[in-house]
Amino acid sequence: MKAQNSPIFFHGIDATNYTRQEFLNPALVNKILTPTQQQEYAHLAAAEQPRYLAKHWAIREALFKAYHYTCSPSEIEITSDSWHHLVCFIDDIEFIISVTYCDAIVYVSVLGYRWPS
Repeated sequence: MKAQNSPIFFHGIDATNYTRQEFLNPALVNKILTPTQQQEYAHLAAAEQPRYLAKHWAIREALFKAYHYTCSPSEIEITSDSWHHLVCFIDDIEFIISVTYCDAIVYVSVLGYRWPS
């Protein structure tokens, strides 16, 4: 039985290899990164840019799997909360983002929740 006023949860995961050729394509930067993220990307060493781009790609894929958002990926602003967790908000849903790296793979898990109205 579902408890009254319990939150509704959304979960999505994704993994990608940041050595894939597409993460070397500059056109992808404008397609998936917000202007703030594009500035962060531009200040990274060239060797770090594919990993950064792959991380944001995987975050957006995990968000899509968790919650089939209809906005452009470049509209999703990812910030840090007061505990330094990566978070984003879509349609009044707070998504907490976890990113892990192993070798050349980026693993992302997102957990969102919303209180019923």
